[in-house]
Amino acid sequence: GCYGKPWFLSQVAHYLETGEKLPDPNLDVRRETMLSHYDAILAHYGSGKGLRIARKHLAWSAYGLPGANAFRAAINTETDTENVKAQIRVLYRSETSAMAEAA
Repeated sequence: GCYGKPWFLSQVAHYLETGEKLPDPNLDVRRETMLSHYDAILAHYGSGKGLRIARKHLAWSAYGLPGANAFRAAINTETDTENVKAQIRVLYRSETSAMAEAA
């Protein structure tokens, strides 16, 4: 389903138009998508309410990723919006991003 996969509908539309199945985006694209959605939720609802609302969306997006359980536990108790962003960056850090940071 679509929970935690905001790119899914564009994949369906592409499939209906072409018959070709698109792969899920890489971790770098997923990270930037989740950070963008998180910022939009905070902008719309404000920090307090936005953080509470964003938790379920972030938890859905983490499903199946290494470290997802620890991520969900961390964001469900975190009250600082910037710390949540840092947790998102860590969860979605790809090997390419990790190598660039190490260089």
